[in-house]
Amino acid sequence: MAGRPPLRVGQHGTIKRIQLEPGVWVARCRFRDADGVTRIVERRSPKPDQRGKAAEDALIEALKARRPPGVSGDITLDTYVSQLVQQHLDVLEDNHKSPATMTTYRSAQRQMLKYTEAMRVGEATPGRLNAVIKSIRETNGVNMARHTRTILRGALQIAVLDDVLAANPVIQVSRIESEHKPQGAPALEALELKDLLALIQTSETCKQMDLVDPITLFIATGLRRSELLACLWDDFNERAGTLTVSGKIVRVQGKGLKRFDICGTPLSMGLHFR
Repeated sequence: MAGRPPLRVGQHGTIKRIQLEPGVWVARCRFRDADGVTRIVERRSPKPDQRGKAAEDALIEALKARRPPGVSGDITLDTYVSQLVQQHLDVLEDNHKSPATMTTYRSAQRQMLKYTEAMRVGEATPGRLNAVIKSIRETNGVNMARHTRTILRGALQIAVLDDVLAANPVIQVSRIESEHKPQGAPALEALELKDLLALIQTSETCKQMDLVDPITLFIATGLRRSELLACLWDDFNERAGTLTVSGKIVRVQGKGLKRFDICGTPLSMGLHFR
């Protein structure tokens, strides 16, 4: 004999009314939650009830507003998206994410808060999130919009792992493409570079601001600014003609510029130092 057909997710079974005492009823049914588990849900009469209809009406309303149970129990569809963003960034920081990256992400967090402060997880549809990212792109540029998308994806993944959302809505948000491809700076010819170095070395402004050596080293090595400004005398081997990149300078929010060690490899120098 065939058994009772299984309920679909979000579907309830037959509602039964049970009279507990005169004027008091309980309405009860089976309901299959978003995690696939079927549970018994019931509601009592909220007011004097002759036939149990008030209890059944209360049960139906409860089923409409029912939230999928989470693994931790802390996250629901009513949780604010901004709370998950904060939680996600705190985890990244605890996992020793790069200070430079965290500074960028915290800046993006402040920008997106203007658009997501009142948004709840249950309201975070692909369309709404796309509108948030589009607004940030218009006001803060493509890079900030990309950071926002990355952060929101990580934040809402917490709700997915907690079985509150079936899928991450950010995945359906369109990729962010730049409208203008970078043009790049024109390359200097050898004579132009020689003239530039001569102008830098004779410039009173460059001398006063101590820019002659940094700019010369930048031209010779092509290092990133953060790497160049973190160079130590111990990194320079005059006999071998090499410079080891051993650190970088990062602006950390609330702490200013900080130097962080990195594992570097010696670079062959193209200039002679005096």
